[in-house]
Amino acid sequence: MSTSTGLTKAEAKTTAQILENLAKLGGDVFRDDDITYAGDKLIIPTSMTIERAIKFLTKKHQELEKYTTFNKTFNYRPWDGAYCMWNVLKRTFGVVAHSRGPMGMFGPEPPSMMTINTSYTEQEQVPWGAFQLPLLPGCEFETSQNTHPELGPLFAVSASGPKKFASHVQGIFLLIEQELKDNSMYRGKAFDGQLMPDFMDLSGTDPSQVVYSQEVLAQLETNIWAQLRHTKVFEQEGIPLKRAVLVHGPYGTGKTLAAILTGQEAVANGWTFIKGRPGRDDLGFVMQTARLYQPAVVFYEDVDKIADPEASDTSMSRLLDDFDGIGAKDTRILMVLTTNHPERIHKGMARPGRLDAMIKIDELDVEGTAKLVKCRVDSRLDEEIDWEAVFEASQGYKPAFVTEFADRAARYALNRAMNEGIPVEEIKLTTEDLVSSALGLRPQFEIQNDAKDKHVKPALEVALQDTVKTVLHENLSERVLVTNGE
Repeated sequence: MSTSTGLTKAEAKTTAQILENLAKLGGDVFRDDDITYAGDKLIIPTSMTIERAIKFLTKKHQELEKYTTFNKTFNYRPWDGAYCMWNVLKRTFGVVAHSRGPMGMFGPEPPSMMTINTSYTEQEQVPWGAFQLPLLPGCEFETSQNTHPELGPLFAVSASGPKKFASHVQGIFLLIEQELKDNSMYRGKAFDGQLMPDFMDLSGTDPSQVVYSQEVLAQLETNIWAQLRHTKVFEQEGIPLKRAVLVHGPYGTGKTLAAILTGQEAVANGWTFIKGRPGRDDLGFVMQTARLYQPAVVFYEDVDKIADPEASDTSMSRLLDDFDGIGAKDTRILMVLTTNHPERIHKGMARPGRLDAMIKIDELDVEGTAKLVKCRVDSRLDEEIDWEAVFEASQGYKPAFVTEFADRAARYALNRAMNEGIPVEEIKLTTEDLVSSALGLRPQFEIQNDAKDKHVKPALEVALQDTVKTVLHENLSERVLVTNGE
């Protein structure tokens, strides 16, 4: 059986309950200062006549029907806000359907739907732009973004409609705010620095397979990972969680792997991880996002690409100035910058307070070399390996080269086994195999060390070019003099 509104009694009861809950949430226990809703009788003050009561109620009715606009800006990125608002609307209104057929929460004309990334493997369509909710007739909502001077683009919602829905609208705003606090799709996740970020897959790296020297590992744990793992202890001890660290070293030493491991540590301990990509992500915007979703780690690779040691006002200098300018005592942002060329970093940035720590990732020690080789070919290793001999043969090798010669050693052993008729399952890698493969890689290692990042013109070529320029300049000057009649 349907009511006069076209809803069944069950639907009408559900609708009334939703509206009542929203009104209470929005602070409308007493909907007006001069009208109290209580009981099931209309009570008129003794001093008020029926005629005056009619005029008063008519005026109040007109006031409540007055067209009003409500606005709310949330300190979250636009797509995060749209996602959480969508979840709120589904939970609050998704159960309502009209008797003439299911219409969903938006009525017969749904809003524009935008596809956004909600995780590394998932996407979802969320409403964006103007839309209406059938339960609040005459009230139109619209999502947008407002730009904050210090925080960048933020999620905003406006609602225009009768004033009588003020408490219901405020109730929706409060539900969105709570959803963002509890279920933000960005906070505590790993993603890149775009306006509509791509989430990062950190599952492909096994921490046990990543090897550094003991000294490097101690520096990474002390200066980066410790405050992620023991945040509460750091806070209790009054140790600042606002910190800037530079990780540097040659190619192939494991700086990118350090980023992945830091991302894993961050997400596992409730920190947001944002990776800035040189040439693609604006570092200032990345820092703004970190402020919104702290505690946060900002990991920016190859920072030397924005740092010019010849200039006093570089992009990196401005970045550190901005970072220093975040003055809140409870700031919880760890900024990790990497470079292959620490000499390109302006010297004024190296002091503690600008860069609190500088960690050099270089070649492995004996223990590190042994551990990395074992990670690659442990099941095939001979029981008696002379690791000192292996380390001497691979002196100066970065982890990428150690990994390569460990893999090549398996080829040496396989070739020897085939020549000697040994079954494959019985193959064991010996010290000789490892040393031979390490020495075989030496020429390639030396070529890489001799390679230049930029082409440097030979001195003779530069001198020849200068001579040609001088001759051309002199000839041009003579032609000008002849033309002028001199």
